Amino acid sequence: EEAASMHFHALQEEVFGRLHIDLGSADPSLPHGMAISHLHWLAAAGSERQKSVCLGMTFALLSIDWDDSVASGYWDYMVLLRTLDVDEIVVRTLAALARRCESLNMSCRGRLVATLGDMAEGRWPNAEVVFLSLQREVHPGVSWPGFLGTLSSLMHCALKCTSWLAVDDKAVRLSFLWAVRWIRALHDPAAGEQTEVGKIEEMQRIALDLAVALWRHSPNQILKAGPAVAWALIHCRNHVGLEDACQQAFRLALSPELAQDCLDHLLASEEQEHLAFLLAVERHEERYFEWFMTRYLKTIMFGNAAGGTTLGSGTHLADVTLCALTAAESAGCPRPRLWSRLWNLAGWESRLAFLFAARKDGYGR
Repeated sequence: EEAASMHFHALQEEVFGRLHIDLGSADPSLPHGMAISHLHWLAAAGSERQKSVCLGMTFALLSIDWDDSVASGYWDYMVLLRTLDVDEIVVRTLAALARRCESLNMSCRGRLVATLGDMAEGRWPNAEVVFLSLQREVHPGVSWPGFLGTLSSLMHCALKCTSWLAVDDKAVRLSFLWAVRWIRALHDPAAGEQTEVGKIEEMQRIALDLAVALWRHSPNQILKAGPAVAWALIHCRNHVGLEDACQQAFRLALSPELAQDCLDHLLASEEQEHLAFLLAVERHEERYFEWFMTRYLKTIMFGNAAGGTTLGSGTHLADVTLCALTAAESAGCPRPRLWSRLWNLAGWESRLAFLFAARKDGYGR
């Protein structure tokens, strides 16, 4: 953030300040064309200068409240970035910020999702990386302030861009799994107790529409996830539009390999890294386990202020359990005490993860 801010302020001094441009405003008299010409000229000075322009303008996109009208110059600056960004500075910066989504202020989060939607509309190369990064941070069980608004915006954005997501095999596969797990979380009876019933019903509909649309676009690509699709759909057999997906996915349930990248996508990126550490280091297991659960599944351990759990926390504990079992099997890590700790905290949904891991001979059994 400091680096991007520094590069933006340099552009303010060199370009926008001299032309008296107040970025974001809809004043039609502002000379945005001259500013863009000057930015092109600066970028032509070399690779590092080009990266500086891209980083500074990325900061401007996220930190300024842009007017929607053409007069604000927003789309002109987006085209400029699309043209200059050969080093993918915009995508890499947005992906890094997506990983810290919880720490961003709410207005910046909103602009991040809106910018991502505009990039998808413009078929920006590799913008799906940002989409997938955001999905990981907004998984069932998160409880940071404002996450429901971010989730709603992200689902609306994804639904609007399904044909774009369907072009990339990985993006359509992981987006489908993410949407389907949210369908399950949003149908949890506890969901209606924690927010407005109307809001929950709207998000249930959007999540279902997104999953159905992705399935209709790319069923074969989604089925490449193998048993992970069966796991994600295990509670969705009665949802209209997903009957065919369930029928085909459940045939794959006994396939030997669970794709680790599909399960990892159901956890936040930092959470998955900490889970890998917990599996790899057996010393001080109890301390690390309590730290992990307190950080990522606090309400499972202690309940929330109302005495219950957060939206989707049971679903998320089940995903964490299956992810841990699959990763431990791949690494050959026998961790019986860790499984006992997870079993003791598990509700019926998480115990189903143990049963799913035991669906075939080997580690799970």
